[in-house]
Amino acid sequence: PQGAQAPRGAQRSRRGRLPQPALVVYHCVDEHSAFPGLVSPEIVKAYDDELTRRADLVITTADNLRLSRSALNPHTYTVLNAADVEIFRQALDPGLPVPADLAALPTPRLGVVGMHDSRLDVEALEALAQADPSWQVVLIGPLKAGQVDEARLRRWPNIHLLGEKKRPDLPGYLKGLAVALIPYVRGELTRNIFPLKLFEYLAAGLPVVAGGLPELRRYAGVIELAESSEDYPALVRKAIAEDGPEKRAARVALAEENTWDHRVEEISALVEEALMRVAERSGENGR
Repeated sequence: PQGAQAPRGAQRSRRGRLPQPALVVYHCVDEHSAFPGLVSPEIVKAYDDELTRRADLVITTADNLRLSRSALNPHTYTVLNAADVEIFRQALDPGLPVPADLAALPTPRLGVVGMHDSRLDVEALEALAQADPSWQVVLIGPLKAGQVDEARLRRWPNIHLLGEKKRPDLPGYLKGLAVALIPYVRGELTRNIFPLKLFEYLAAGLPVVAGGLPELRRYAGVIELAESSEDYPALVRKAIAEDGPEKRAARVALAEENTWDHRVEEISALVEEALMRVAERSGENGR
């Protein structure tokens, strides 16, 4: 859990001054108790619930997170993840080279960028690899040890594990893709995720095929949504066939509406409101 807390307390300092107004903000970005490998998910959930209750403001990155916490704290709001659009739209630069390890692979290339862990839908990747041997399925980013069956992926000649890359290099990798993938398995963890990579992909103008993420249903029509692993091949074919300059421009425009600058404005407004609310409450208690 991510929480920020200013010092609390009503004790006066040695000079007799009251401390500055305090605010507890809980920025909830995941259903932490659903992560695998925890000693006790119940304990994690209890800590999460207690922080939610104590916070003056709870900001979640997904509506499902908000819905599960608003009963514990009425001051709970959703502020979706965003993207560093200026970085990722560099993929649209005609002069930007595609990195050599990706350029060496035939086209079309279908790519997943990020940390690959238990959320990864390996069956979806296998369905793509089997559906068309000319498709090159590329994983960019590290595999989390013990959570992804690397040997199973390496059995396919058209699945490629390129490993972790530096962030400034990612636009070049996105430029070399025909379709960007967000292939997640369904579960309690992914039910509460709004992936950072969505607007990064869209800032690069790429068609997106995603699955296992109910939070992304709001973008149906802009991205393709798989209901099962078997849906991916048909959706990738559709995405490639229908791609074009107008659709790419629309994707970039959507990403530009979802920058971190926009999110800072949203969060700042919520924090300002919470500060006023806490100050009013403190004033009433001091009467």
